[in-house]
Amino acid sequence: EVLEADVRSQKILRRLRVQGGPFGVALDRAGRHLFVTCRDSDRVVAVDTREFKQVDSIEVGDAPVAIAFCTTKAGDRLLVANSVSDNISVLEPSPLRELARPQAGREPHAVAVAADGSIAYVANRLATTETVLSVPQSELTLLDPARAHAPTPQAV
Repeated sequence: EVLEADVRSQKILRRLRVQGGPFGVALDRAGRHLFVTCRDSDRVVAVDTREFKQVDSIEVGDAPVAIAFCTTKAGDRLLVANSVSDNISVLEPSPLRELARPQAGREPHAVAVAADGSIAYVANRLATTETVLSVPQSELTLLDPARAHAPTPQAV
């Protein structure tokens, strides 16, 4: 379920049954739509926050967990970390449409986006290459949300 609660009274105001194991959430810029990853059904669901009902859904990679909304020069985007298929679904939010599915590291599980939407950071539980000492390491996948691929290197 997805619940709406009043922070002050700590009371549940509304409940919405969402099939597929709701996991991660992100709001659009206006707060009009809530996007929910459904880990067990490999989907992202859009919920209208005024009517508190599901209005759209789309299939993404395997076991989506984290999701982030951002505004880019190319338009609004949703970035979804698909933890089992080791990739990132780049979605257009309205209507829900997948633009690309670039590879990530192993087991992507968190997404953060720069305030200007220029770059996204996807945290992966495991590195894609083994280290000399065979010690598990995490890594980051960098992504340009507007173009849905690794950003062009820039001099700093």
